[in-house]
Amino acid sequence: MINKNYDLLGEQLAESGLEMNIVIGAGAIIGAATSVIGGIFGSSQADKQNREAREAQKKAEKAAKEAADATNEYNKRSFEVDKQNYANTRAFERDTLIKNWQYQTEQQDFGYLSAIEQYGKSVQNTQDRLTSVSYTHLTLPTKRIV
Repeated sequence: MINKNYDLLGEQLAESGLEMNIVIGAGAIIGAATSVIGGIFGSSQADKQNREAREAQKKAEKAAKEAADATNEYNKRSFEVDKQNYANTRAFERDTLIKNWQYQTEQQDFGYLSAIEQYGKSVQNTQDRLTSVSYTHLTLPTKRIV
C-alpha cells in the first residue's frame, strides 16, 4: 500500500540541502520585492505629502499677501483722512484767529474813537469855559427911571 502522507520529494530535498536554500532565497526575493514596492509606495506617498505641503504654503503666502495688501490700503486711506483732518483743523484755527484779531481790532478802534470823542468834548468844555465870561460885573450902570 502507498502512504499518502509520505513526501518523497521533500525528503530528497532535505537530504540535499536545497529545500532550505529555496525557502531562504524565495524569502529574500519576496522581502526584496516587498522592500522595492514599499519604497515605491513610500516615495509616492512622500511626493503626495510634499505637493500638499507646497500647495498649503502657497495658500498661506497668498492669504498673508492679501492681508498685508488690505492693511496697507487701510493705512493709506487712514493717512489721507488724517492729512485732510489736519488741513481742516489748520484752516479752522486760522479763520478763528483772523476773526478774533478783527474783533479785537474793532474793540480797540471803538476804544480809540471813544477816547477821541471824550477828548473832543473835554476840549469843547474847556473852550466853553474860557469863552463864556460873565458880563454881569462888567455892565455899565444904567439910569434908573423912576
